[in-house]
Amino acid sequence: MNATTPSSFRCWAVVAGAACAAGAVAAVGCALPLDVTLDAVPPLPVAPQLAEATTPTCSTTAVLRGTRPANTSLLIDDEEVVPRDGSTAFRVVVPLPASFNTFALQALDAVGRASDATVITIVRDDLAPGPIVFDAPPAARTARVLLTLSGAKDPSCVMRQDGRVLADVDPAAPFFSIEQEITLGANRFRWSCADNAGNESAVTQIDIERFAVRDIPFSLDQPPPPTTTTTEVILSATCEDDVEVQATGVGVTRCAQGAWQARIPLVDGPNTISVRAAFVGELDAAAKPVGTFLIDADLSGSR
Repeated sequence: MNATTPSSFRCWAVVAGAACAAGAVAAVGCALPLDVTLDAVPPLPVAPQLAEATTPTCSTTAVLRGTRPANTSLLIDDEEVVPRDGSTAFRVVVPLPASFNTFALQALDAVGRASDATVITIVRDDLAPGPIVFDAPPAARTARVLLTLSGAKDPSCVMRQDGRVLADVDPAAPFFSIEQEITLGANRFRWSCADNAGNESAVTQIDIERFAVRDIPFSLDQPPPPTTTTTEVILSATCEDDVEVQATGVGVTRCAQGAWQARIPLVDGPNTISVRAAFVGELDAAAKPVGTFLIDADLSGSR
């Protein structure tokens, strides 16, 4: 007999005394027919269906959404959290007190039968990744349009700049290298790293001021003389300490205490002296051409 469909059958009950039909012997008893119909037994309710839940998460609570059969209540870990009604959708906020949190969801029908359990484990991870660390922090002032910045970050961490995800940086990599455009004037950049649980690192902030090449703070006090009888000329300039200078005959030197000075050796006859200035490390990329000077040196006294 199939218990899920109605079934009817006749059985016989043995009774005695007055219950017997007329003419029956009461002492012996008699058999009376009974017609019995078994109602259909409905199947167990279907287990609740869960929408995708966020895991891992840095939150102390999680939202469980999904569906259950109509006219069932929702149990979580044997406790009713949604009463029985005609609705099928549910939304329940559950606490996440531990690192690993497991929940068993069941549907309970009107006669107290529970469905199979739908089990979900939600991981709570509230440990923030480490901050972005640059191999060499960029200088505070530059004349470059583009800077290449590289450094280290936590693996499995999405790198952000000013809240924007840097899609070119591999989240799984423990390092990064980016090209950063610098606009004229003041620039402020804020970098951070966010893991897949939503934790965000401390912000690494850098301020960079970009100068036009012509505005690099270097100015000769005066140009060298066009003629001389000395074996050298002394050039001096007003500048700032993050500026370096390349001059013919002396190589690269750096400004100090707001000034620069170089003794340029001369040879007998014409000498061409070139002077360039740039922020430290940028002579090959963004140098200011201070000037090219022609000096006629009469070192033999024959002229």
